[in-house]
Amino acid sequence: MVELNEYGLTPRDMELFDIMASFNGVTYNPALIKSVYYGTKEQTMRNRLQVLRKKKRLIRYKLTNLLKPKYAILLTQEGKAFVEEAFGVRVSDPNPAPMTIKHLIHEQIVYYWLKKAGRDVERTIVRKWREKGYKHTPDLVYHTKKGLVYVEVELTLKRPHSYIEMFKRVKIDNPSVILYVFENERKMKTIGTKIPLWDKIRYTTIDMLIEGVLNDGKIKAIKQTDYIKQIKEA
Repeated sequence: MVELNEYGLTPRDMELFDIMASFNGVTYNPALIKSVYYGTKEQTMRNRLQVLRKKKRLIRYKLTNLLKPKYAILLTQEGKAFVEEAFGVRVSDPNPAPMTIKHLIHEQIVYYWLKKAGRDVERTIVRKWREKGYKHTPDLVYHTKKGLVYVEVELTLKRPHSYIEMFKRVKIDNPSVILYVFENERKMKTIGTKIPLWDKIRYTTIDMLIEGVLNDGKIKAIKQTDYIKQIKEA
């Protein structure tokens, strides 16, 4: 039997609310089935969400105006109060633009698995990050003994000029590593071969990340230069 905490919630529930606390009180079924509920049946997830919605009254659904995902999962007023008490985070009423939802889903998946790998991951907010003196705002950041790591969830190819301008800012910030996370191996090839070369860049995919964490508890990634060499030799 799963042990409940002082809030009457399971460890998995707390992982779900940790994601919502870090992403301004919103998540989606596709993000949860690839993270918190990874390896379980989707119906199991749906059943538990109904408990959190109907019995605990902590979450609610809202239409996204998309075919998939059809609904966003948001916090109720009780849910906001709980998140503020449990995580020390105050959330507003998020209303992500439909065109940003896919990226948000993948960000949440990456956030979850990096935390599973023992990283203290932070989602960046442009204004707050710039106030700290940084020039570029990545999707996620975390620190290691070697320094700051920038995480970029890269779903689409940017224009060459955009990469050039971005790397001007990044090199001023001088992170120890830039970890690019791609949706799949095909995207890693089509996008990864177009990104300017830098010895601090590492590549991984969602599935590579999950595999590394589940098998070794580590982040599985490849140096950009090694990857490009493999592609040229293939």
